[in-house]
Amino acid sequence: MEDLIIDNNIFKISNYHMDEFYGIYIDADYRLSTGDMCYLPSKNQVFFSINNYKDATDISSHLDEIDKYKDNFCYIKLDLEKLQTTCYCEYDGVPYDLFEGPNNEIWCVIGYNKTSLNKVVCLPIGDRKDIEDCKLMASVAEHIFRDGDKILSYTDGTFNKKPTKLGEYKFSKNKYFQSVKRVKIEEPLVSRCLYNEEGIQAFSTIDKNVILHRLLDDKGVSIRERKVLVEGMFLDAYFEKNSSVINWKNHETIEVTANGGSIFHVERPSEIFYAVYGIDGKHIEEKKLFEFTQLCSIYYMESVKLDNDTYALTFTYGSDDEPIKGGNGWLVVKSGELIECWLQHIDKKSYINQVSGEKITLNMDNIILRKLKACGKSYSLYFDGITDNKHRNRAAVLIRRKSP
Repeated sequence: MEDLIIDNNIFKISNYHMDEFYGIYIDADYRLSTGDMCYLPSKNQVFFSINNYKDATDISSHLDEIDKYKDNFCYIKLDLEKLQTTCYCEYDGVPYDLFEGPNNEIWCVIGYNKTSLNKVVCLPIGDRKDIEDCKLMASVAEHIFRDGDKILSYTDGTFNKKPTKLGEYKFSKNKYFQSVKRVKIEEPLVSRCLYNEEGIQAFSTIDKNVILHRLLDDKGVSIRERKVLVEGMFLDAYFEKNSSVINWKNHETIEVTANGGSIFHVERPSEIFYAVYGIDGKHIEEKKLFEFTQLCSIYYMESVKLDNDTYALTFTYGSDDEPIKGGNGWLVVKSGELIECWLQHIDKKSYINQVSGEKITLNMDNIILRKLKACGKSYSLYFDGITDNKHRNRAAVLIRRKSP
């Protein structure tokens, strides 16, 4: 099949430098939509996908020239040593997940427009000339991770109430994608999987604050399991040693009035805790990492392992009554200690480290933190925002200069 088009003039790329971070801005005269991001350690490169929604009023002329070859979906390769970028244009389809595949290449799961509904393909962001056809697979594997040379994924079925599936990506001897072998994970539905040296760790919520933690084989069958009473999310989990967990608590109590109405008493704002649970599932220790100064709730949190006992977490927070006071941020925990905690400033263009007082200011408004990925022993961040109109027309990729 045809190779990707390289066009380095689609976006305006400029460098970013501030304190412990460096990176690039990506600008366009039309609305941008940021996608996934992936790090290639062998070449010290970051790849990320981005969509430029064009219209007839502000489209750049060079896009018209190559429009017949692509559907305005692009990948940008960023060399972290030279800060050089290369932009690849996808012919047809919507890029979803990026992952490190065979031959030290980054691959992408693509929703291919020429296929039937819910069919996707898997192609490298690189040489495609020797690939004769696109091997189709059903649905999107939302979460991809590696087990040595194996590339695994799981499809979260908690929202559509369908069985969670574990998949293994199969490649030929020539390192071309062939298929995904999927197996159903035993009930109950799995909301999250982790992978570590013990194997595949799966988590299911079976009651209020009760998590079923299971160790799975490659057929989705439970090898070991335990129940853990916990509020929050496992950073890492083991059956042969203690497990670390991040808890977040709002400390709310409820009273019912005589007429059936409810009164909420918030004892104090949301707090984030680091907890340790033993191999029997019992609570061993807990320490408070951070407390929000304003009343708010944490709506979402996702963790990324950086190095040994170091984890980065992204989160969103806010108030149901005053959502404008909310925001997004990230924190870094090392050996149970809070190293960094970056909260979005009220100006929606800055982040302040609550531990050191450092401040990052981006030349963009209404910033949204889209992705955080491990980048060696450090991490990279993917933002989007606006500059001078209502469209999201600026994105930024920042890399922390050294490990936390």
